[in-house]
Amino acid sequence: MGLVTFLPNRGAVVAKPISFEEIQKVFAIRYDLESEAAYRATLRISDVELTRLELINESLPDIATNPHEYVHANRKFHIELYQASGWDFLCRMISLIYDQVSSSEAYIRRQ
Repeated sequence: MGLVTFLPNRGAVVAKPISFEEIQKVFAIRYDLESEAAYRATLRISDVELTRLELINESLPDIATNPHEYVHANRKFHIELYQASGWDFLCRMISLIYDQVSSSEAYIRRQ
């Protein structure tokens, strides 16, 4: 489920995007993973991390009219929240799934 597939004697090629039905399943998985990461973050988040999240959150209304900036800031907020969990592998998995879904959604919109 990566963005790139490695083929023998051909090297790296862009992977075929996942289907809409698979995207729905991936969102169910994301729900579970992100819920776990957010819960674990609440157990150990520091004041410094909380302040950073508050600053990102406060910036959202100012960039709401720019979808690209908003999506970037929203993702930054959530990834920083999940990183407060201390579960680095879980955070990497969430990011990989997010990237896969984002690339597949863009592909579906172009079709």
